[in-house]
Amino acid sequence: HKGQFMLMLGNLGVIAASEPILKFFGGAQNNGTRSYLLTMGMFCLIAVPMLWRTAFKCKEVVKIPEKQPAVSMKDRVRSVGSKPILSMILGMLTHGLIYYGRATIYPYYFTYYCGRPGPIVGYGVVTGLSGVAGCLIAPALHKLLKHKARPNVCNLVLMGVTTMLIFFFPPT
Repeated sequence: HKGQFMLMLGNLGVIAASEPILKFFGGAQNNGTRSYLLTMGMFCLIAVPMLWRTAFKCKEVVKIPEKQPAVSMKDRVRSVGSKPILSMILGMLTHGLIYYGRATIYPYYFTYYCGRPGPIVGYGVVTGLSGVAGCLIAPALHKLLKHKARPNVCNLVLMGVTTMLIFFFPPT
């Protein structure tokens, strides 16, 4: 859970730093396209070495028993249709759509619907703090529910609810 906690803190940092960096890269003409492109490029340049560091520092090692028979490519392809694999693919797709969908909805909503991108920082920090709180209570929630999937489903539902709140409580 430490990794999730650090991810949420990183997200808060990106949210808090986005507006001033966007203004800086936008220049005197306040070029929105240029500023978004340069800001996201800068964040990517920072993120890639962090991802590589995480990958190389990972101490988890999977040991395969020596006498295990090799699985043919045909059997591997067939296993993709199994219920556990399909449920994992569906879960990852759903999480990606919700998580990154939120990230793309916010700038559009605040810039074009509200007419001012300023409140995105406050709204992002509030939802980010709820994510940090979720990371802190996740271990207790896992123990209480005695199930690993239910807290994650609750997390996805809460992410959707916080995203929909901008439509019911507009910051204008």
